[in-house]
Amino acid sequence: YLGKVGNVFHTLDIEAAIATEQQGQEMLDWSTSAMIGRSMGIDVAWGDTSKFAIVITQYRNRKVEVFYAESFDKPQMNQIINHILQLKQRHHITRVYVDGANPEVIRELKRRIGEFENIQEYYIEEQIWQMRYDDNMQVIPVNFQKRHREMLQWTHTLLSKRLIKILPSLQKLIVSLRTAVVIDNWKLDKQQTSHDDILDSFRLSLCNYEPPKNAS
Repeated sequence: YLGKVGNVFHTLDIEAAIATEQQGQEMLDWSTSAMIGRSMGIDVAWGDTSKFAIVITQYRNRKVEVFYAESFDKPQMNQIINHILQLKQRHHITRVYVDGANPEVIRELKRRIGEFENIQEYYIEEQIWQMRYDDNMQVIPVNFQKRHREMLQWTHTLLSKRLIKILPSLQKLIVSLRTAVVIDNWKLDKQQTSHDDILDSFRLSLCNYEPPKNAS
């Protein structure tokens, strides 16, 4: 794969996270069940330098399972919104985390599902962040500029505790974990990290999973 070995995630933790063929099939079989809710992370991009990325996770057997991770080159707004809503319906996605720097996508998604659109004008960032586990809101803006470090640390925590399982065909995500490089206190170096857009949407999707109350 492209890129050098990164300095964020341990190779053994990544290997342990890759599901076997049988586990992967089970994961996919469950991926449309209405019995469990799911989380989607969306990294929005329209330009030449980065791609629009979507990752979907579910919590099953005490692990966060990743069964969808895809990036798109310069998608049309309407087409990608339709695609997101189709995925949301098919996989019974209960929470969608979107980089808050893209109010047009957040407003359109909220409008299409009948949710209050202008949340970012009514609540301060800290309040919205505290509401990220709230059942009253499905499309949740995340202030990436402010939260990127703690989201990467949380991704690292889940991976190092072996609480993540990844469908083996999701090579872009696997390569992004293998090549992830941080500089300056948990800041992802996007020049050195392959498929950083997929990694960004992955960590957004992980906002859905909160640490146990008795954990540090």
